[in-house]
Amino acid sequence: MPGERVEVDLDRQFSKDEFEKIKLGFRSRDMDQRWNILYEDNLLYMHRSWTGHCIFIGTIESKQDGTGHLRHLTINGDRTQYQRVDTEEDIDMMLKIVGSHLIERVWDK
Repeated sequence: MPGERVEVDLDRQFSKDEFEKIKLGFRSRDMDQRWNILYEDNLLYMHRSWTGHCIFIGTIESKQDGTGHLRHLTINGDRTQYQRVDTEEDIDMMLKIVGSHLIERVWDK
């Protein structure tokens, strides 16, 4: 992640089932899948598969009941690496990717 960043506090809960899927991560198998995602030490790293640039880092705390709490998001602010529009759109995109690639696992079907 470059020095140019946008930091955002969030309050998004994931169920136990959703959080278990998130922790599995995702590795793209072709250019269409676009993302490599790794969960490690309460951090969700989201990299573009074709450039390797880290675009998002989400802080997801593991709760005692097995659920997860997304409480912070770091967004790549380097316009040479990520052509961001605005913070709300970035958050929406990150959550859509988590939904499709990790929770729904559309690429596994």
